[in-house]
Amino acid sequence: DISRLSLVITWIYLMFLLPIFRHQIKMFLFRRGLYRADLTILSDNETEANEVKKAIESEPNLGYYIQKIVMFEKDITLQQIAHLKAQKPSGIIVVSDNSLLREEIINKLQHFVRKIFFLPSAQNIAFLNSKIEYLFDSQMFIVKLDNNLYRLTNKVLKSVFDVILAILLMPILLPIVAIIALMIRKATGESAFFVQERLGQDSTMFQCIKFQTMYPNGDALLEEFFKSNPTEAQHWEEFKKIKGDDPRVTKIGKFLRKTSLDELPQIFNVLNGTMSFVGPRPYLEREINDMQNRDETIRIAKPGITGMWQVMGRNDLSFEKRTELDEWYVRNWS
Repeated sequence: DISRLSLVITWIYLMFLLPIFRHQIKMFLFRRGLYRADLTILSDNETEANEVKKAIESEPNLGYYIQKIVMFEKDITLQQIAHLKAQKPSGIIVVSDNSLLREEIINKLQHFVRKIFFLPSAQNIAFLNSKIEYLFDSQMFIVKLDNNLYRLTNKVLKSVFDVILAILLMPILLPIVAIIALMIRKATGESAFFVQERLGQDSTMFQCIKFQTMYPNGDALLEEFFKSNPTEAQHWEEFKKIKGDDPRVTKIGKFLRKTSLDELPQIFNVLNGTMSFVGPRPYLEREINDMQNRDETIRIAKPGITGMWQVMGRNDLSFEKRTELDEWYVRNWS
């Protein structure tokens, strides 16, 4: 006999373990040249072709490998078509801004290649939640874009998932939070927690909870630091972060920031519904002017403990790039 609790716990763990296991198996096969699609890029623009190649190579989990780039000018030649047939690629990526030429080339190649890929002209539109619908009588298709954040059921499901996951993690995280809080208290003599007002969902503000990683006179220390380090001041203007050692950060604070443990107390924000596990960064009110009108879109979703920019570059990304990734996440929210 197996208890119901064991079945439920097993099911919860499998939700996380099976996708990870599947991903690792795929990567193992890809590295050995198995279960992989070899693609050829066909383009009339070398710069764009190289950008596409770089973008695909940065996504190894897709299982695509770029064999070569074949350039053409006004049209693809019969010799190039014969060469492509001989190569027998798994697929071809057509990269061209000329929609008529792109359509003509796709029609010429589609009958002897298993897969044809092409880039839509509107690359900045949120296509992740798109669906193609066919108008058979007119031999046309239309692209439907879903705004998943518009559906109340989606918001409720995500909030319920956040709360359940937070409750499941609390027995593990609470002892860690308590130990770190005691270490900070002993090292600094100050409060272990730092509460700061941040931009919340829609037009709200909320109290974001973090571990205290800075000295109490942090602003004064930063001002003095910039006077003697003008290059760091320039870096701060672009990235809103210090490139080297931040003079405001305590010794234990450096460790907490490096390991992201300073954000552990934000689980309490998840429990009270002001944050999510995954979402845009919780920005400061003073950063609105630097967000280049992206704040309205970003604030449609709840801010998250982690998100797009944290896993795609972290401190190496400029502030502008971070807001771009957060905006992309909200527009493509699934």
